[in-house]
Amino acid sequence: MRRTFLIIAVCISVLIVSLAIAQTSRPSNQRANAARLTQPWNKMNTLTNEQIAQIADLHRKTLADVKAIEAKERTDIIALLTDEQKIELNRVENPGKTANAPQ
Repeated sequence: MRRTFLIIAVCISVLIVSLAIAQTSRPSNQRANAARLTQPWNKMNTLTNEQIAQIADLHRKTLADVKAIEAKERTDIIALLTDEQKIELNRVENPGKTANAPQ
């Protein structure tokens, strides 16, 4: 009985010590709720919280700009197509649908 108690106490002590070591070995710049950055920025350990927020904001804005440019490109290209080509495009993009209305 004493031996079992001693084994349990040692196991709990080892667990507590390993958790304490894991907490102290965590880099100080690691953030629990930090924005997820893309490479190579997510591999940098010296970025401040402010820099991370600024990089994430720039990335978000750039993605929105790219999306807008791609939408304009699509609109401009569709404007070049004939009505028959618009119908063909609709069929190519929606192969399961039978609608023949031009876009």
